[in-house]
Amino acid sequence: MYLQKMEKKEKMEAIVKERERTRFEEQKAKWTRREESEFLRVVSTYGVNYDRKKAQYDWTKFKSIARFDKKTDNDLTDYYMSFRAMCKKVCNAKLNEEEGASFLIFFF
Repeated sequence: MYLQKMEKKEKMEAIVKERERTRFEEQKAKWTRREESEFLRVVSTYGVNYDRKKAQYDWTKFKSIARFDKKTDNDLTDYYMSFRAMCKKVCNAKLNEEEGASFLIFFF
């Protein structure tokens, strides 16, 4: 009887920890209005550096200008790709499959 209660308690604690971790990840991925406007300001003013040798974006200068120290390079790349897809959609330009999917994730 006691063992069953302890097992049940451990299962509940594991479920609660998993929910907290998921909630934390979702909160981390969600951008605030300030972050969104700061991203737009820095992209439109300074642009984004792309390293052709590495075939990836270089976010170091961008992070320092926009004060995005806590954002990962992957987060910024994902948001930038969604931002580009949104701009293309507004201009009635063709979207490839990857851009269409990223647009839906961030803006709807």
